[in-house]
Amino acid sequence: MDNYYQRSAPQNGAELGWDAEFDTAESSFTLLPEGDYAFEIVKIEKGRHNGTAKTPACNKVIVTFQIDAPQGRAFIKENYLLLDVSWARSKMTEIHAGTGLMQQGDKRVRMQWDALPGRRGVCHITTRTYTASNGEERQVNDLRTVYPAWDCPPVAQAAAPAYSAPPQGYAPPQGYAPPQGYAPPQGYAPPQGYAPPQGYVPQNGWGGNR
Repeated sequence: MDNYYQRSAPQNGAELGWDAEFDTAESSFTLLPEGDYAFEIVKIEKGRHNGTAKTPACNKVIVTFQIDAPQGRAFIKENYLLLDVSWARSKMTEIHAGTGLMQQGDKRVRMQWDALPGRRGVCHITTRTYTASNGEERQVNDLRTVYPAWDCPPVAQAAAPAYSAPPQGYAPPQGYAPPQGYAPPQGYAPPQGYAPPQGYVPQNGWGGNR
């Protein structure tokens, strides 16, 4: 561990039970180039840090950051040690400020780990090369900085999926109605002969065959 950040990868995972479940999405790996990215916190895990020669045993929180970048979706896990030392306090302050759980000018922080999932912000990601146990050199992303919510740089967003019209002759399932407020793309018309379900009220002026 350096004098500020505890690196989060690679890590030895906890043992799984015979019938355990895990999220396959987090098993995928995308290496991002260094830069600023928007993130969403998708999971926290509370546990214990066993202690090292430099840090005592203490509670810890493992925070999973999901980053949807133009290059793909990436996950970064970061450890937060609940220690009353300057580098740990600074790191905990940073994530609370970066997710809107404290305001500019606040002098004290009340930790709110359970409020983190679903929170969004902007972070700076770096790349690091390490040597695997088999001697192979690999690269991994590290979370270097979480920017305060009141001072975030602009970031590139992942491209929205392109819309494609339904195949010729397609009709929605019986009884299906579009979500409230939905309007189809400009110029789209339903297939010949399609009629909305009984009682469906069109939104934004759109209504079935025209």
